[in-house]
Amino acid sequence: MVPVMVLSDGYLANGSEPWLIPDVTTLPDIPVNFRTDPEGFFPYLRDPATLARPWVRPGTPGLEHRIGGIEKQDVTGNISYEPDNHEHMVLTRAEKVRRVAQEIPPTSINGPATGDVLVVGWGGTYGAITAAVEEAQIEGKGVGIGASAPSRIRCRPTSARSSASTGGCWCRRSIAGSSSASCAPSTWSTRSGTTA
Repeated sequence: MVPVMVLSDGYLANGSEPWLIPDVTTLPDIPVNFRTDPEGFFPYLRDPATLARPWVRPGTPGLEHRIGGIEKQDVTGNISYEPDNHEHMVLTRAEKVRRVAQEIPPTSINGPATGDVLVVGWGGTYGAITAAVEEAQIEGKGVGIGASAPSRIRCRPTSARSSASTGGCWCRRSIAGSSSASCAPSTWSTRSGTTA
């Protein structure tokens, strides 16, 4: 479990649209498992698959530990000023964020399975990009669209790792002599540019 930050953009920040507030009773539960057993507890003992730490309600008897912005020692949670521990903790947190990509479904392509151009977009620009791609498809052009996220955001679908690093971009690769070439984002070379 990791905190989620929503990064907005100009379309969303400066736009307005009425929307219906959903019935909260119909929303799926997000279960939170708080640790209560003090046996073998260490605040930085991580799940080997996700590197997530155990969640503990403040004040749980036997599970008290330090929180705050000062660097902690791995496993014990004691305050540490050691450079090697700092490097280890930085790399561990980065790997934890990277593993979030395991939970993101593969990028889907809207359009033909093969083509000349794959347009990648995210956020508020997705609507404008989708309209441009659909218009190009009506004109018979071999264009597909895939939703992704900027490369500066590390938890992207693993199928979109090679996607572009700017908000509006296009990716192109040669498919000469191969009508069965894949349009999966991981197989497309990336070039920065403007949207279609």
